[in-house]
Amino acid sequence: MQVVYLSRRSRRTNPPPQIAGDVIELLTNNWDDYGFKTTFPVTCRLGGEIVELPGLRLLVADERTSSSALDRARDAGWDGVFPVPDTDYVSVPGEITFYEQIAGALGVEVATEVATVLRDASYLVNVVDDADAKALVDSEGFGSSLQRERSSMKAFIDGWRVFEEQAIAVQNLGFRFENAVGN
Repeated sequence: MQVVYLSRRSRRTNPPPQIAGDVIELLTNNWDDYGFKTTFPVTCRLGGEIVELPGLRLLVADERTSSSALDRARDAGWDGVFPVPDTDYVSVPGEITFYEQIAGALGVEVATEVATVLRDASYLVNVVDDADAKALVDSEGFGSSLQRERSSMKAFIDGWRVFEEQAIAVQNLGFRFENAVGN
């Protein structure tokens, strides 16, 4: 499975991936998260089927606009196939289902390969114990952009469990109901 960045812009309805086969293509987007532009909608094909995956956020070290860093890498000769050479970066999917869907369609090994080339923060911090990833996780951009939504926080906290094939559970969830008479 390939993960690519080809500098194509996202649209209201995203086009299918430009490359044949099983592929995830990151599309550019100018969404600003407190001064950081790290959001990448994706277009995806798994097992020959177009699959809607949640987008992801990718933070490049010492950059505020990740797509600009990827564009410069392409201008310098990078073919757009991840991993990005000579670049320190981490990513977090918009939802934990990003890797669950890949694992369900193509297996956990393929999902782990995708997490490795995208430098998934949850996987690198909790499974690999990667020092460079830990440094980026402690950065301003990670906290204000990659962790700005609850679903991204959940993907970072529990995403590694997908690769370890551990169950993901919701705990301490309570409900309060009120009937028609106020009880």
